[in-house]
Amino acid sequence: MLDYFSIPVQFSQLNRLELKVDNLTSKLDQLLAGEKLMTQEMQDLITEVSNTVGVVPSVLTAIEGLEKRLSDAIDGGATKAQLKKMKDDLAAAKVSLAQAVANVPSDASTTPAPATTTTAAPPTT
Repeated sequence: MLDYFSIPVQFSQLNRLELKVDNLTSKLDQLLAGEKLMTQEMQDLITEVSNTVGVVPSVLTAIEGLEKRLSDAIDGGATKAQLKKMKDDLAAAKVSLAQAVANVPSDASTTPAPATTTTAAPPTT
């Protein structure tokens, strides 16, 4: 025999279950959206690291070139004018390096202001 008094209780239980399923679905949607955001942030980080790593060999090459020129100048008895030119080239390289570092992407809270000086022509040997 059918118990008509228990039907409202069963509907009430179904309504509660439906609310729980809706809540779980909402939370799952939030997790999936968070995962998508994290994936984009990871890709941004990979790009930033790649850009930064690409700058390092250029900086090392510039420093090694200046070091060699200085050594050659000292060994060759450089004049005061030649040493002044090397000093100016070194100052220009310092500005270029500061600009390169300032242009490497990073989060907004630590991004330095762009350098306002201009770079000189590349050093000649």
